[in-house]
Amino acid sequence: MRQVGRRIVGTIALFPSGEALRAAAIHQATGQALAAVATSGIPKGIYRFFSPAELNRHTEEAAAQAVALNVRRRLGRS
Repeated sequence: MRQVGRRIVGTIALFPSGEALRAAAIHQATGQALAAVATSGIPKGIYRFFSPAELNRHTEEAAAQAVALNVRRRLGRS
């Protein structure tokens, strides 16, 4: 496998290092700050789809609605 760059990918550890915990905290805080609305866009329930394409379309529409809602909330619109 070809390797590009010098970055060392961290390994999973039972007791993570302080640096790994700080990086995880920053990553989590960034995600929470970017999401004005805590939702995936998919209401709770049981869904049955006739095909994988229908499932994908439903998931993509829900994600698009969640992104649009986040943008509206960030701009101060409801």
